[in-house]
Amino acid sequence: MTPIRYELWENAPERGEYAPYMMHYAPTEKRTDAAVFLIPGSGYCNDPSRPVQEGDRVARYLCERGISVFMLIYRVFAEAGYPCPLLDGRRGMRLIRHRAAEFGIDPSKIVSLGYSAGGHLAASLVGYHEPMEGEGMDEIDAEDYRPNYQALCYPVISLDTTKEYTHTGSAKALLGKSHAALEKALSFEQTQAAPVPPTFLFHNFDDTCVSVDNTLLYASRLHALGAEVEMHIYPHGGHGIGLPLDDTPVMNHNRDWLTQLLRWLSYQSLL
Repeated sequence: MTPIRYELWENAPERGEYAPYMMHYAPTEKRTDAAVFLIPGSGYCNDPSRPVQEGDRVARYLCERGISVFMLIYRVFAEAGYPCPLLDGRRGMRLIRHRAAEFGIDPSKIVSLGYSAGGHLAASLVGYHEPMEGEGMDEIDAEDYRPNYQALCYPVISLDTTKEYTHTGSAKALLGKSHAALEKALSFEQTQAAPVPPTFLFHNFDDTCVSVDNTLLYASRLHALGAEVEMHIYPHGGHGIGLPLDDTPVMNHNRDWLTQLLRWLSYQSLL
């Protein structure tokens, strides 16, 4: 399949070295009217189109199984911190809903799937609802940006730099000094936002880049809020594996997370 590129705006608000966009992977044989909004990792400082194991490779895997996928390439470079990535995430969700009939999907069946810092961006769609400058430009912005389901893979959850488990690189890249006051508001292990959609979580215990505590604390918080959570924690695999191709015992075991994701989608009546 050949993915189709969609620009998020004719003229994106705020700043950035490049215009954010989405790649639509349309299945040849569609099995569902649900869709996946895929957000690769970036550390909020690296090009999110580069980790193909979290982006194109996963998009094709899901598309080959009959699922429509929209992969977000959001702004991350040095001068494109807050609010740019969050604006791009909201706009991507809104654009999918605005054109749902054209895409042949149900706007009430959208699953956000985020990795690492992309997982934080996905979690912000659920947990951060403050208005941001640059919204409300057209009828697309009238759509809801909140996903109906979320799946987060080894996500950055906390931006609170006073905590040991926080990925400080993501916090500094997104917020810098000028928006440091938002650290706690954008730390979702402390979220007050409810309701939370059904949630799928995946992490590795030996992740030395983004501590597994991000996922464990987030799951605990969602449980306290009454959310439905399914969590898979694997003993090995480190960080950033996405859909691994390496034929090793660890990677062969960790590929199971995608099987579990498909089972979860089926359990949610999305497949």
